[in-house]
Amino acid sequence: MPNLNTSTAEELRQKHKFCTDDRLGYLLFNESLNWSIACIWTKGIKGGCFPAPNNSDPYDYIPRDEWAILLANVRKAAGCSEIALIDAAEVQELHICRDRCIDCGFSTADWLLYDLAIFSMIIAIGLEGVN
Repeated sequence: MPNLNTSTAEELRQKHKFCTDDRLGYLLFNESLNWSIACIWTKGIKGGCFPAPNNSDPYDYIPRDEWAILLANVRKAAGCSEIALIDAAEVQELHICRDRCIDCGFSTADWLLYDLAIFSMIIAIGLEGVN
């Protein structure tokens, strides 16, 4: 029976949005109903608040290979397209932050590069002040 509250186009948009979200790999875990909310993101800047496995560590990550399998299983169970399943195999590792989350999806290397740029700018400003 069709959903009378939404149009078919809206249903297709929602399914596409669901099938392209790289953060939904935990949906098939029954225990996820009891998990606390954490900030999670993959390599990009697309982060969000989702249930994540309970752990005492403030930061954790799921390796790329493991996360790709979980994500592909969710997409397969939801009836996503073959393209979405192929895209799941190319997903990056999942980062999980449970406390003081400011990473915004940047990798450690990105933060080091950012810090180096700030530090270089401070030194350049300091050298200009000396002359």
